[in-house]
Amino acid sequence: MSRAFLCGLALTVACLVAGHGAEGVAATAAGDDVDAMVALYNQNLLQDKKMESTFTAPASDIATKVNDYNWFTHVVFFPFLILPQILLLYAMLKFRARGDGRKPATFMHHTKLENAWTAIPILTLFIVGIPAWPLLYEIETPRTADHKITIRGRSFAWDYEYKDERIAFGEDFGRQMPMVVAVNKVVSLAITSNDVNHAWWVPAFGVKKDAINGRYNHCWFTPIRTGFFKGNCAELCGTGHGIMVISALVVTEPEYQRWVMLQRNRDDTLKVFNALKVEQAQFKPEAVAEAVKAYFEKGRSADRALALRY
Repeated sequence: MSRAFLCGLALTVACLVAGHGAEGVAATAAGDDVDAMVALYNQNLLQDKKMESTFTAPASDIATKVNDYNWFTHVVFFPFLILPQILLLYAMLKFRARGDGRKPATFMHHTKLENAWTAIPILTLFIVGIPAWPLLYEIETPRTADHKITIRGRSFAWDYEYKDERIAFGEDFGRQMPMVVAVNKVVSLAITSNDVNHAWWVPAFGVKKDAINGRYNHCWFTPIRTGFFKGNCAELCGTGHGIMVISALVVTEPEYQRWVMLQRNRDDTLKVFNALKVEQAQFKPEAVAEAVKAYFEKGRSADRALALRY
C-alpha cells in the first residue's frame, strides 16, 4: 500500500475513535505519545546494534557481580599467563649452545620445585573458589519476584507467558517480540522447550539457561538500567539456530504498566487491524466502522482508545 493510503486509513480510524466519546478524542490528540510508544516497544532487533556483554556492560545485579568476579579471577590468574613466557625466554637465553664444550645437566627431578608448582595452583584454586561459592548460591537461590515469566523455546522462536499479568505472546507478523520488564524489579524466569533443546541467553543480564523439553530451569535477575538488549539461543538446535534471536526491553514502571495495558487489549485491537489490513481495492470503511464499534462496546476507557491507536 502507498504511504498516502496508509495515512488515509489512520485518519479513518482516528475519526471513528473520536466519535466514541470524550476519552476517544483525548486519546486521538495524543499522536506524539503513540509515536513514542511505537518507537519504544517495537525496536528493531535486527538493526546493527551490538549484543552487550556481561563483562563490559552489565545490565543486572547478577551480571554486575559476575563481572566483578571475572575481574578478580583475571587478576589472580594473570601471573600464571606471564610466568611461563618469562621462564621460556630465560631458558632460551641461559641454556643456549655456546660452543665451549659444556655438557647439559642430566638431573630428572627437583622435589622442592615440583612441590611448589603443585601447591601454588591448588592454593590459587581455593582463592578463586571461595568467593565463587556464595555467588553461585545466590544465583541459584529463588527470590520473591515482581515479574514471573515462563519462557518456552521452539524452533525457531521464543514464547513468553506472564503469570501475574495473564498475558502471553511470541512472534508478531514474523518478528520476535521482546520480553519487557521494569527496571529495578526482580525477574523470575521458568525456562523450558516445546521441542528440541534450546538455551535462553542475554549476555548483559548475566543469565544463560538451557531450555529442555519436559523440564523447567529457573533463574532470576534484577535489571539495573533501562535499555534494549539482545541475545540468542545458545544451544545448537537446528537449521534456524542462528536466527533464533532474543530481545529484552527494560523500561520504567509507568512504561511497563502501559505496555501491560496494550497487551491486554491486543486481541481486540487486532480485529480492527485486520479490518484495515486489506487490499486497497477491497477496503470498506463500513467494515472498519463496525470493527471499531464492536471494540468500544467492550469498554470506552482512555486506555482502550490509546491501545487502538497504538
